[in-house]
Amino acid sequence: MYYTGERKAMSTDRIAEMKARIPMSDVVGKFVALERIGSYWKGLCPFHPDKNTPSLTVYSDHAFCFGCKNHWDIFSFLQTHQHKTFPEAIDWLTSNLSSLPSIEGIKSQYRSVDPTIPIPYKI
Repeated sequence: MYYTGERKAMSTDRIAEMKARIPMSDVVGKFVALERIGSYWKGLCPFHPDKNTPSLTVYSDHAFCFGCKNHWDIFSFLQTHQHKTFPEAIDWLTSNLSSLPSIEGIKSQYRSVDPTIPIPYKI
């Protein structure tokens, strides 16, 4: 189990489900202007100075920068870019991407752990 705050736990299966169901472009696109090129997205890397040539490539499940040679998944991108802990990244995803239909199943995991835990977002 991963613990995502006081008394809220989330299983590794749910973590994997979040990775599989939340497109990386939805997360990165909140902070970086992306342009679709075929099946992936391109943008300027927020972690180092890019001139005019985008070095950040965003795929459905991860992002890679050809400039700084780093790669991220949805959690590690938020942890690096927004200086969040892993539990804070999970909370950010569930609250900021709540309009995505794929996130609804993830939110129900919070209720199944302990129905008495108040949830800070609407289900």
